[in-house]
Amino acid sequence: MLLLLFVPAAAAAQGPVSARFATATSPDTSRERTGAGRAFLASALLPGAGQKLLGLERWVPYTAVEAWAWARFLDRRSEGLDLERRYRDLAWSVARRVSRGPRRDGEFEYYEALMRFGASGAFDADPLRGGLQPELDEQTFNGSTWALARALFLRAGADTVPPTAPEYQKALEYYQEHAIAPEFAWAWGENGLEQQVFGRLIGESDEARRAATRVLGLILANHVVSAVDALVSSRLRAARANPPPVEIESMLEPQGAVLRWTAALRIAWPRR
Repeated sequence: MLLLLFVPAAAAAQGPVSARFATATSPDTSRERTGAGRAFLASALLPGAGQKLLGLERWVPYTAVEAWAWARFLDRRSEGLDLERRYRDLAWSVARRVSRGPRRDGEFEYYEALMRFGASGAFDADPLRGGLQPELDEQTFNGSTWALARALFLRAGADTVPPTAPEYQKALEYYQEHAIAPEFAWAWGENGLEQQVFGRLIGESDEARRAATRVLGLILANHVVSAVDALVSSRLRAARANPPPVEIESMLEPQGAVLRWTAALRIAWPRR
C-alpha cells in the first residue's frame, strides 16, 4: 500500500509530520552558520582554527602538531646552522691556513671537496713560467680537475697535444673555471684526525637540515589536512541542518497471518 502525502511548508507547526520539517527552517546557532569557506580558510592559515569555529574537539591535535612541528623545525635548523659554523671554522683554522687573503667562505660543494681531498693542490703548478700550468697530481682536487678536463676535451695521446691547440685551450678553460683558486686553497697535511672531525660535522649538519626540511613537509600536510577536514565537516553540518524536502518512510507490521508493508513519500511543498 503506497501513501503519497503532500505537506504544505506553511503548516510546519501542525502535527507530527510537519514538525519534522520545522527543524530544517528553525534558526541555527552561530556555529551551524559557520561557512565552509570560512572554516577552510581558517584551518589553512592555522590548523585547528576551522575546527574550533565549528565547535569540534579535534582542533586540539591539529594545533598541538603545528606547535610541535614549528618548535622542531626551529631546533633542527638552529642545530644545522651551528654545525655549519663549526665545520667552516675548523676548515679555516686548520686546512685553509695556506689560503691567501682574508677569509672567504665557499658554498657547500666546496666544503664537500675539503672532506674528500687532502689538499686542493696548486692552481698554477709553475708560477715562474708564462701562462697557466695546471696541477698534475691527481690526488689533489685541482689535479683531478685537470685530469677530467683532459679526458673531456683532449683526444688519445693528450700528452703530445701542444698548448696552442684549440682542444687544449678548451681543456684549460674548463680547468680555470673549476679549479680551486689560491684564496680558497687548503691542505690538511698531517691533520687527518681534524679532517675526520670535519667530515663528521658536515654529515651532522646535512642531516639536521634534511630533518628541518622533513618537518616543513609535515607542517604543510597538517595545514592541508586540517583545511580539508574543516571544509568537509562544515558541508556535512550544513547538509544535516537543511535536509532535502523529499523524505521516504516505510513500515512493516503484522496483520493477522500476513505482513503489511506501508510506504509514504513526504514532500514539503512550499506555499506561494
